[in-house]
Amino acid sequence: MDSVNEKSDGEAIRVLVNKKEITVDAKEGQAGVIVGELMGQAGYPKEDYDLFLISGGTAERLDPDGPVSVEDGVKFNAVRRSNPYG
Repeated sequence: MDSVNEKSDGEAIRVLVNKKEITVDAKEGQAGVIVGELMGQAGYPKEDYDLFLISGGTAERLDPDGPVSVEDGVKFNAVRRSNPYG
């Protein structure tokens, strides 16, 4: 393993979406999970919600069709598009 945050194949990475724990395969998480798939796993349809990556006190809106690399413990907020965020 190259860094403390890397995990070997077959291990799971745990991330939080609105305080709901989601597990992602470590290999997929390091390569990049499709944001919309992560939202679907958490029960937030990409058609109705935006996903924000929470990091260092800031929130970055993510493209639902794009990838995001994740590490264990990363936090996301899913916000209904009809509600303003920020």
